[in-house]
Amino acid sequence: FCRKEDLSAILKIEQASYPTPWNRSSFAHELHNPHGRFLVAEQSGKTVGTSKRAAKKIVGYLCSWLIIDEVHILNLAVHPDCRGCGIAQALLARTLTRASRTGACSANLEVRENNHAAIALYRKFGFETVTVRPKYYENQEDGLLMICSLKNKSKHRKQ
Repeated sequence: FCRKEDLSAILKIEQASYPTPWNRSSFAHELHNPHGRFLVAEQSGKTVGTSKRAAKKIVGYLCSWLIIDEVHILNLAVHPDCRGCGIAQALLARTLTRASRTGACSANLEVRENNHAAIALYRKFGFETVTVRPKYYENQEDGLLMICSLKNKSKHRKQ
């Protein structure tokens, strides 16, 4: 789970991932949102000083809201150097599994229509496009609203 001290690393990933990134206050708000669920993916690095503890580096995150029986994916990003390693898939699988276990029946999200890698990932988890939101993003790019049923839990295991 995300902690306040993780925000600087998250902001760097956010800025490298999106044309109009969230700011620090948007992420800080999600830390205290009662509906918010904020996961981070960490990668072990070099050992720190004389300690045998390995330093942890934030390599990805997923922000979502769980409201009654629905989970809404707000923001998912992985550090550019770590993409293609299954991090986004692991974060999404964990989010959907936890939401399902707490009674959520469906998940939804918006994604840029030209973000083909993200769309492919979401389809792998059973998300389907239900509508196009014209000029949804600040640069006037269309967004796709995608929805997934969580009734079949086995679909959301790591694949």
